[in-house]
Amino acid sequence: MKWFVWVLWILITAFALFAIVGLLLPRDYSVPREIVIKAKPSAIFPYIDNPSNRKAWSPFQGPSVNNTFEGPEAGVGAIMHWASLKASGRIVITESDPPNSVKYETQFDNGYPTSTSKFTFAPVEGVDETHVIWDFYGKVPFNPFRRYYVLRIDEKTGGKHFQGLINLKQLLENQNGPSETESD
Repeated sequence: MKWFVWVLWILITAFALFAIVGLLLPRDYSVPREIVIKAKPSAIFPYIDNPSNRKAWSPFQGPSVNNTFEGPEAGVGAIMHWASLKASGRIVITESDPPNSVKYETQFDNGYPTSTSKFTFAPVEGVDETHVIWDFYGKVPFNPFRRYYVLRIDEKTGGKHFQGLINLKQLLENQNGPSETESD
């Protein structure tokens, strides 16, 4: 019986230590990725500003993902609901500054906190190229156990975000994209 009490105390101590360390971990996370694409910002912008164009480049849009849309087709208020075998949620465009940037929230149905993504498009001087930055960021809830997620978020999602930028680059540089909506 004495060994049971010792094991119980060890487990309780380990759990408490894990929780205390969790409280000391950061709540904020940011996963920026960037790439240079041989296209004007106005050619890239519609792929991000119009959620229905995500299927063409997003690594999160596999064949098993079903999308539905509501609100305007593009710009602030455009919404894409998505559902797959693993998760579901929605993306809502919250800021749109043609052709400079797009900001949207990703809201998950499975309890993960809402995250924000911001795409910034900066023309490269002297050439028809654009420096594209995709920053995925947010804050986990107060829960100390969720804070361990912050330690691995770059490792877990950064590769997919970079793959999305590579897909976008290949798509635009092969000129298979929607037409430019605004001239630079």
